[in-house]
Amino acid sequence: MNEKNKSYTRLHEYDKNQLDRITNLLKLQGICFYQQDLLMETCNIQPNTMLKSFFNHVIQVSDVLLTWQLFDELTASLDNRGGITDLKSYLCNNQIQKIIQNNPDLEMPLALAFRSIDGVLNVEYTDFLNGSQYQSFFVNVFSAFEYWTCKFFGAVSNDEEILNSKI
Repeated sequence: MNEKNKSYTRLHEYDKNQLDRITNLLKLQGICFYQQDLLMETCNIQPNTMLKSFFNHVIQVSDVLLTWQLFDELTASLDNRGGITDLKSYLCNNQIQKIIQNNPDLEMPLALAFRSIDGVLNVEYTDFLNGSQYQSFFVNVFSAFEYWTCKFFGAVSNDEEILNSKI
């Protein structure tokens, strides 16, 4: 898309550190996609077949973090975080009002939750959320590693209990 046809105006430069983090996530995903393809080729599994593996697990876990990082960097570069204000207004005037009409007891809890959207978009809190997202990512990758290590051990040891467990 050329600059003339863009439907938004970027007011701020992208953050170099954030771009580095996004690039590193893409590198990790690329390596996992490559290893997944090698695994499928080695096992003579047809392309477009869903194969559960450690690599596929890491790809899925990193998709969540990558989506968050892209959203955060894109909206941070736009005036008032882009269309967030419009989305917030639409939610308030349509979705939230319908819920309150059907259940007036939810008015106060929804008002408090709705107010929190502004806090979530605050730069300092967004930095905290970025850190939390990475912490969750590390825990999820470690869990994937633990899961697949146990599955591998179960297969090597021929232990049916381990192989059939939901660890």
